[in-house]
Amino acid sequence: MFRHLDDPAPPAPDGAQLRSVHRRAGQLRFERRRRWASTVVAVALCSALLATGLLSVRSSNPTVALKETAYQFNQSLYLHADTPVPTTTLTDVVFVYPSVGFALAAHRNELVLAATSDGGSSWHLVNGHLPDASLFNSAAPVQMEFTSPSDGYLWEGTNSEESTAPLLVTNDGGRTWTEAPIGPVVYDVSAIGTDVWAIVGCGPACGLVAEVSTDGGGTWRLGPSGPIPSSLANPGEPSGVELARVTVTRAYILSIIPGAAATLAFTADGGFSWSTRAVPCADPFDLGAEIALSSTNDLWLVCGGQASAGSQAKALYRSSTGGLTWSLVAQTAAFAGAPVPSPGAGLLPLEGYVAPYSIGHKNLNVLSANLAWLFPTRGNVITTTDGGASWNAVPGLEEESFGSGAPGNLTFISATTGWVAELGVGLWHTTDGTNWLALGT
Repeated sequence: MFRHLDDPAPPAPDGAQLRSVHRRAGQLRFERRRRWASTVVAVALCSALLATGLLSVRSSNPTVALKETAYQFNQSLYLHADTPVPTTTLTDVVFVYPSVGFALAAHRNELVLAATSDGGSSWHLVNGHLPDASLFNSAAPVQMEFTSPSDGYLWEGTNSEESTAPLLVTNDGGRTWTEAPIGPVVYDVSAIGTDVWAIVGCGPACGLVAEVSTDGGGTWRLGPSGPIPSSLANPGEPSGVELARVTVTRAYILSIIPGAAATLAFTADGGFSWSTRAVPCADPFDLGAEIALSSTNDLWLVCGGQASAGSQAKALYRSSTGGLTWSLVAQTAAFAGAPVPSPGAGLLPLEGYVAPYSIGHKNLNVLSANLAWLFPTRGNVITTTDGGASWNAVPGLEEESFGSGAPGNLTFISATTGWVAELGVGLWHTTDGTNWLALGT
């Protein structure tokens, strides 16, 4: 997650424009339902394969130990604390230290919580009965963040079809969870130490507000500005709300609403005041966007268009002025009506899906003004070392079956230390940003 209000109002759309907007919004809702339905199918399929013992780690070193295979794990009806958890069942991993991490794992079509104390080589069960089963069976993906070995957060992310989407908080390493007294819909969360922000709303009928906790989610208060300005908190059906913070006072909120212009808001004073920035995503890259930062002013914005058969039109914009000005850095080649790349712009691979078909927190890691990693859904892990102008698949991961579309994520805690996981494939780790090693027990 590290992660002008003075502009005149746009003219009212005419009938043709409104019909176009409704068609695009309807198409986006269909794609979102199809996308998450596909994710549910992927989880079910992977669980079925696990149950029949067909899933295996393709790397020959190391392999999943015979003592506790994915098959045995999935077949177990009753799990006990400290049950070994195979890496091929992991769907999402986060690390608070190079050695200490947490993961969501699939077990019999449900999610359980696992932890590691050796950098991901071995995992053990922490909680096999996460609260609020509806939270983990809805169409939206579960998101997770831990800031210490004790403090963690689980939330559902954007799913406007749900009337409630709570935030769950733990202060004992995931053994017990409580529901935060905020919402009813929690769209995104960012924690820096014990300072936690949550962007919440009440669904499509109203806008957004920031809720703040300074004690690790124990108590909450409304952000100092109260409701976020109406220019940002545009009522509608959000298809994406992403909160990006660099410090406890400086933050950005990216809000995507079908049929309306995306909005980026910035605060430099802990939410006392907000200003808006233009979002450059334009047709055919205007279905969704995700944002990442390497510093307060260095913004990377990936805009996504229509997806088909594992490919998607994409564009990367960069800003060194905190979103006041933008430059097109790279885009995909002509695809589904996309324009010919602009002169001087680099190329992004067609393969794989980004927003609105995935979540930036899970697939985009910007580590400096030059270095970034991207793990698009149904695509290879790719990296850039020249600020996004060129992207290359990671040789050590390209042949390991990543990109099947099963749930997974990419995470880094430094410029050289990172992990990538995908359900059914396993967990890989790098300590030098170049060579990747399969982990598993």
